Amino acid sequence: MSLDSSVSRVLSRFIENFRKKMLNKKFIEIRSLFIELNDICKDRYADDLLKNRQKIIEESFDRLTIKIRDKNVITKVKEFIDLYKKVYMPLRKFDEKIFLSLWIFSVFPDIVLNPITEIKQKLLNVSRYIIDRIDKLCINDDKIYDKIFLIDFNKHINIYTEIFELFIKEDKKIKLLETIESYITIKKNIIKIEDSQKYDKNEKKDIIYMMLNNLKKVKKFIILYISNFDFVNIDRIIKETINLENMMIINYINTIERKLNNKEYENVLIILEEIQEFIKKMNKIKTEADLEEIIDPAYIIQLIKNDLLDENTIINFGLKLSEQITMNGSISLSEMKKREIDKLKNKNLTINQLLANVIYINLESIYMVYDEILSFHELVNELEIFDL
Repeated sequence: MSLDSSVSRVLSRFIENFRKKMLNKKFIEIRSLFIELNDICKDRYADDLLKNRQKIIEESFDRLTIKIRDKNVITKVKEFIDLYKKVYMPLRKFDEKIFLSLWIFSVFPDIVLNPITEIKQKLLNVSRYIIDRIDKLCINDDKIYDKIFLIDFNKHINIYTEIFELFIKEDKKIKLLETIESYITIKKNIIKIEDSQKYDKNEKKDIIYMMLNNLKKVKKFIILYISNFDFVNIDRIIKETINLENMMIINYINTIERKLNNKEYENVLIILEEIQEFIKKMNKIKTEADLEEIIDPAYIIQLIKNDLLDENTIINFGLKLSEQITMNGSISLSEMKKREIDKLKNKNLTINQLLANVIYINLESIYMVYDEILSFHELVNELEIFDL
């Protein structure tokens, strides 16, 4: 062995030992920060008679996220991670933000890892293991010099970085698919509103303007990950889907009418009971008597069987139902459905055709209310997550 190589080995070993000492020193310096993060995490399990469990969890999560985003915290941890990477060189990307995410994953999986997948479960398990190792380092300084302990720690850091990389890829894929679904939903609604006679000119303009802004944000996110995404083809499929949906609506109304003409009332009764159940649940109606004042499916079927329904009775019944259903949605939805039912007066429909249309309009209102409550807010939340 040459003198130069011997000197090089000695020098390398000296540098490595020096860096390990610096790393150990840095850990001791910021140990109090790790202890503080652990204490914040413990708050999620605290008992407070004045707050419900979910509120306690949310407040603890908020405190933790604020803490790990603090510039001073990030700077201190970056110094530690930079030293760590010089000594142990992780196999995958590893920085201060990835490291600080350990506390989020290990203590708040119900918030950040839902719905759970195989990759997310692995991420949760390894995060909890590493946090446990950090706890032991914080409690016992001697562990910093325990070779076996550190080998195990570094091994799991490598596992964590690999799983974290897979998690990010999976998460991006899920968000991308959700965003494509959002694009389809918004685009469909824009086309439907443009072709609709249910809105006046100013209403159309305002609604479409808002939707186009959302569409632009969603499109930007898709292009970020699929630069050559075929929007032309997806737009064509959306138009074909709308045409198919319109045909299905006509067929559905015709089916109700045919059942009424054939005096087959069982399916009609089921639809009316579904509407009744929605009104009961959403309007929190407690007594059956109060509910039957609004809609009594069995009584309605009796009226139909005995030919006791006329146009005004059906229109008024439809408006009353619509009011009860759409009070859970937006004012614009309520007004739109009222106009739809009012317009049926001038269409010269048979009693069964009129009743079939009124039933369908109110059934559709239920799904539109659900869509406003769930889908719209879900889309807004997604746009906030994407930070577009």
